[in-house]
Amino acid sequence: MDTRSPPAATVSTLPTEILEALERRIADGKIEFPSMPDVASQVVSATFDEDCDLSRIERIVQRDPHLTAQLLKMVNSALYAPATPVTALKQALAIVGMTRVRDIALLVSCESRVFQIEGFELELAQLLEHAKTTAVYAREVARAAGGVDLDESFCAGLLHDVGRAILIQTIVDLRVIVGVKLRRKIELEPRAVLDAARARHEVVGAGLLASWELPDRLVQAVRGHHDPASAEEDCRPLATTLRVADDLAHAFVDEGTVTAAAEIGLDDGRVTALAERRVEIEGIVREL
Repeated sequence: MDTRSPPAATVSTLPTEILEALERRIADGKIEFPSMPDVASQVVSATFDEDCDLSRIERIVQRDPHLTAQLLKMVNSALYAPATPVTALKQALAIVGMTRVRDIALLVSCESRVFQIEGFELELAQLLEHAKTTAVYAREVARAAGGVDLDESFCAGLLHDVGRAILIQTIVDLRVIVGVKLRRKIELEPRAVLDAARARHEVVGAGLLASWELPDRLVQAVRGHHDPASAEEDCRPLATTLRVADDLAHAFVDEGTVTAAAEIGLDDGRVTALAERRVEIEGIVREL
């Protein structure tokens, strides 16, 4: 599935009533955002607390078997490649550290609360796969460029397209609301829904991150990942890293990608080298 942004005209295939209702919700700031699962929320909050330690994180994580399983899965993946299998939560936490635990908590939150929409299972699975691929690429772009935090880049990559999923859910909900008002059943063309969800997804995604009380740098990077120049100066390198990683994840590198990469100190040769690591990157993504 191509998740890049097409010309705005493609959204015209949605019923006019749905489009108008969607625009009103976006303009009025009335898009409904899902809450983060309780344990994941506590993990994310704790990892931003300077006084937090791994013992506190362990006490929180062990209350959620699914989160624990995901953590152990990641620490035993090619991302960390431990010499021997890791089976203890405490050992896993010591290996990955608090920032990566936060990434896993956010990934679990997205899988359970954002990327689950009846009738769009395949499309959302592909969107989540792209998010993971962008996250891994963002970390590698940050590593190659220097000066941009690797963990922050991974997190931004993971969350950069959540606005698309939120908009798909909003459109699905509006079909029912508008249909009741018009007293007729409204059919939605899946392709039209996906196209419409591309419009303004950066703003909506940033809104979700803000509602989850994530740092403003992540909020701005997600909002500006198609237009890094629109981000505040101190957030621009992260937004640019995200722009380059997004293109690499799409396997679509053009002049715009190279120009953006140059802004963070990467020449076209290093961008090409990153693109040529796709098989390796995809192997890591499969284990996330």
